[in-house]
Amino acid sequence: AAAADYGSPWYLLTLAGWTVPPWALTSAAIAGWGIALTAGAALTLLAPTRPFVAEVAIVVVALAIMTGKSIPVQTTLWLLPLVALAGLRWRTHLIWASCELVYFVAVWVYLGGLSDTAKGLPAPWYAVFTVVRLLGLAFLVVNVWERAMRRVIPQPVPTSSEREPETLPEDSIDDVAGPLAGSADHVVVTLT
Repeated sequence: AAAADYGSPWYLLTLAGWTVPPWALTSAAIAGWGIALTAGAALTLLAPTRPFVAEVAIVVVALAIMTGKSIPVQTTLWLLPLVALAGLRWRTHLIWASCELVYFVAVWVYLGGLSDTAKGLPAPWYAVFTVVRLLGLAFLVVNVWERAMRRVIPQPVPTSSEREPETLPEDSIDDVAGPLAGSADHVVVTLT
């Protein structure tokens, strides 16, 4: 089993001088997947209206990334198309991307310092930038969660005694949902 590696919250313990056994890291990573899937299911079931597919995917993927044994620099590229599909505000996107950019520079300067300590980033500063990256991922998850929870689809008011068909505002339809886009929300449990 592999030890904690760069970018991981568990690597911060290694930098602090604590040795975490590989079986504990594997257990934590598996628990992280469980937490990620549970959070995705909770978002889907607790949101007042159906969240976008990309929003649920961002929550699941980001939480799974954050609890992994290693978070290579390129791992968060999985989130980039999801952020675009979710239609997040530019401010949210730029804050997250800035955290990733700062970490990108920090990890390579830290790695360069492993061969020549006079020209590299000290371990405590690398730990700070790792925390900045993890906070950026958490910021992304929290913003997506809040956005999905705040979305309310206004119900049209009938203007006559006849019921008009319900229409959804254009910005509340999830293009990624396919044939289920705009359909009514129902919780269905089928036991076979």
